[in-house]
Amino acid sequence: MKKILRYLLSLLFFGVPLLSPATALGASMPQVTVDCHAHGEGPLLTCDVTVKDANRRAISDADITLKAHMPSMPMAHSVKPIKAATVDQNGLYRATLQLQMPGIWAVEVDVRGPVRERVISRIDTEVGPTKTTEQMKHKHH
Repeated sequence: MKKILRYLLSLLFFGVPLLSPATALGASMPQVTVDCHAHGEGPLLTCDVTVKDANRRAISDADITLKAHMPSMPMAHSVKPIKAATVDQNGLYRATLQLQMPGIWAVEVDVRGPVRERVISRIDTEVGPTKTTEQMKHKHH
């Protein structure tokens, strides 16, 4: 019941759910983690994405696409989708996005293949390298 309430409240306050409907109802979901760090001019944003199935087995043959936009200015500052490269057989993928300016960005990660998922992570490029602390499950496909 608590998960369902959190799901509904996240829709009300954030416009996107923090949990997918299936997670709120207790279904097994793939595990997608996003770890991004900003560096260089622009800045560049390098993101590592780890994908595991509902049984926590690594998925190394998925199609991973990342894109980003500034929530405060979504029509003015956005980054076109880029495909992530497979790094290893442990479900690790990597992509580097060229951002237009420092600040708070929403990075959207789409996973397609053996598992399907969409995760949106809020990244503040001005605080330095950090693990993403706010990941919102956008929707389960």
